[in-house]
Amino acid sequence: MVGFEISTAEAVPTPGLAAAFTLRVRHAEPLQIGRLSTGGSREYQPVLSGMFSGRGVEGRILSGGEMRLCRPDAVTVVEADYLIAVDDAAVRLIGTGYETADGPFVGTRMTMAFEADEGGPHAWLCTRVFLAERATAGDLFVIVEVT
Repeated sequence: MVGFEISTAEAVPTPGLAAAFTLRVRHAEPLQIGRLSTGGSREYQPVLSGMFSGRGVEGRILSGGEMRLCRPDAVTVVEADYLIAVDDAAVRLIGTGYETADGPFVGTRMTMAFEADEGGPHAWLCTRVFLAERATAGDLFVIVEVT
């Protein structure tokens, strides 16, 4: 087995987490795509509405949805894409992660990335790393920044 050692003389970064945002999403009924020949089943759940807030930013979801691949091992791969109206701008929020039905956490955990106009007031969102968590059957994501 190949291993590695970290010298005690090296500065090793230790990431932290800081509360950043909440995202409340109201979904429409899921649209079943069906069983896939590659395994699992696919569904899409459109977003009807929602709110985004935190860190001096408030917005509402204009459109988007969540694509899910329900794997045979009871893990669901989630790909989220939301378009959010913030002030006079549109910001895109993209998430990828997993939804689990058992284990120490039951719910959805994702990495989140933003897209915004590079010259606009929300460009700073595109230079940070975010993580999100939502309990099963909930509609509220808690989003934290990796610091």
